[in-house]
Amino acid sequence: MKRKKAAAGSAETSLRDEAVALAQRLLENPTLRETVDTLLSEAASAPEAVTTKKRRCGKCRAKLVLLVPIAGIGALAASAPLRSKVLDALFGAEEEFEYSPPTDGPAV
Repeated sequence: MKRKKAAAGSAETSLRDEAVALAQRLLENPTLRETVDTLLSEAASAPEAVTTKKRRCGKCRAKLVLLVPIAGIGALAASAPLRSKVLDALFGAEEEFEYSPPTDGPAV
C-alpha cells in the first residue's frame, strides 16, 4: 500500500516538475509564446465552426427521424413475439377463458 502511494506521489511530482519546466520554456521562448497565442486565438474562433457543422447536420437528424420509425416497423413485422408484446402493452393482455361445456340438464 505504501509503495502504491509512494509511486503515485512520485508520479505527481514528476508531472509537476514537467509542467514547471514547460512554463519556464514558454516564458523564455518568444516563438513558443507566439505559437501558443495563435493556437488560443484559433480556439476562440472554434465555436463558429461548431455551429456551422451543426447546421449542416440538420439533414442527418431528418434522416434519423425517418430511419428510426421505419426500423421499428420492420422489427415488428419480422418478429411475432415482439409484435405480441407491443400489442399486449397497447391493448392489454388477452383474456384467457376456461371453457366448460354445459351439462345436460332437464329439457324444457
